[in-house]
Amino acid sequence: MSEEFKSLRDELLAAQGQRLELAKYKLVAVAVLGSVAIGAGGAADSTSVPYLIGLIPFVCLYLDIISETKKVQYMAIGSFLSKQEDQSLLAKYERFCAQNREVFYQNYAYKYSTLLISISILLLGLSRLIWQQSPDGLLLVVEITSGLLGVIAALMLDRSTKNRLKRLST
Repeated sequence: MSEEFKSLRDELLAAQGQRLELAKYKLVAVAVLGSVAIGAGGAADSTSVPYLIGLIPFVCLYLDIISETKKVQYMAIGSFLSKQEDQSLLAKYERFCAQNREVFYQNYAYKYSTLLISISILLLGLSRLIWQQSPDGLLLVVEITSGLLGVIAALMLDRSTKNRLKRLST
């Protein structure tokens, strides 16, 4: 295997590793912001900061954008390697991956977690509005707006990533 292929392979593995790290950061960020928002600290006198719940979809989206960029990066490398004419094992493997991508390349947990979180926050705000359970009108606006914007932005990011990946395959 040539030194160039090794370099590309290392870059591909690094991008995949960084994407896995981002998934961990996403989980931690949601847990921390959610627990602070509801006041679930360890101290008996811990207070909640309910408006922080509005940041959760945007933090998730930020991490998703970085993650999707890494995904496009390693898909581009894989696409490049699969189009090489040589018969190296790496080129053969990338051609195999390109032909069978939909079989094993499903990352539903990462992809739809932001959408699910945003929908949950939106529904929380709507339920409080419908059943008038919140005396704080600003909190309702924060929950409904951030949830709705999170849903829209997550769907737009998914569509954008699909378009970018489609351009790579041509």
